[in-house]
Amino acid sequence: MKYIFLIIMLLVSALTTAEELIDESHQVISLGGGLGVSRWAEAHGFDEEILNLKHHYEVAYRYQFNPSWGSEIGYMYQKITGSFILSPLTSAYVDKVSSFRLAVVYSQPLSQRSSFLFKLGVAQYNVIANLRYDDEHVDTDNEGIGALTSLGWRYNFASNYEFSLVYTYQKFDTNTVTANFGYRF
Repeated sequence: MKYIFLIIMLLVSALTTAEELIDESHQVISLGGGLGVSRWAEAHGFDEEILNLKHHYEVAYRYQFNPSWGSEIGYMYQKITGSFILSPLTSAYVDKVSSFRLAVVYSQPLSQRSSFLFKLGVAQYNVIANLRYDDEHVDTDNEGIGALTSLGWRYNFASNYEFSLVYTYQKFDTNTVTANFGYRF
């Protein structure tokens, strides 16, 4: 009986330490990937009715000032895989997009380990497009700075690890859904 009591005390101590680590960790590095769509060609005067399906990868660093507020710096690389009918050679499409973002992150707790996320910031983007339009091939680049907004959900599943699922809209007409794994330290 005393061994069971000792094991329970060790488990409670370990869980308490894990919760304290979550509260004391202010920095997070995360890696993620996901899917999205882009309407960049249509938004820039090309009569493109088909969305361009894309996949992307991202890396981010977040500093958490307190449980509710943080700031984030991130980089996202997006690669267009073609349209929904897989005809990138016959239609306008965006080849690749990269963006560097700076955002304020607000977290609203839903439970002890789960929270709702809202991000608002700016992104510097670079769009490289390969456009075939009316049998004419046009290469064009577009870069600039635009607004970024995100909504998502985060779950702290271990003492220093978190998972998040985030929808992001960036001004250059791209929408993404990203799954991220983060390490808190």
